[in-house]
Amino acid sequence: MRLVFWAAALVLAAALPGHACFGARLRVGVPPEPRLALAAYALGYYLEEKAGVAPDFVEAPEPRRALEAGHVDLALAPAQAVPPAAVVRDAGEVPGHGPLRVWLRPDIGEDLRFALMDRVLGRAPGFLASPGFLRALESDAAPRKAARRAVLDAP
Repeated sequence: MRLVFWAAALVLAAALPGHACFGARLRVGVPPEPRLALAAYALGYYLEEKAGVAPDFVEAPEPRRALEAGHVDLALAPAQAVPPAAVVRDAGEVPGHGPLRVWLRPDIGEDLRFALMDRVLGRAPGFLASPGFLRALESDAAPRKAARRAVLDAP
């Protein structure tokens, strides 16, 4: 009788949708400008693919304020402006915007769930210069869809 109960409980648990988050989640700020939004989506998907960090995309019209307020964990912005408390990584160039930087909340680097992320961010400039990403910039697709395609085409 107990075996039947436990078997039924396991089947029921497997059939229910999972609501718990087991992996690392990273809130990625998405600016309103389409090319920068494409770069932010692409970077988030690239981190998911290469480091296993699941992105939660958050609209961030003002990346600096969003990062300082703790609404996002990562923001992509022009190289000349840097929030004082942010950890900064070079992101490469997006045609029409020049060099970009990745801003990270400082505590992200201390979280072991994000241990591979720094290495992947080191390869971000190469990804943003890749043929797949450059094709995505010329695409008529929505930024999020074009970004996903660019990551799937990435080496």
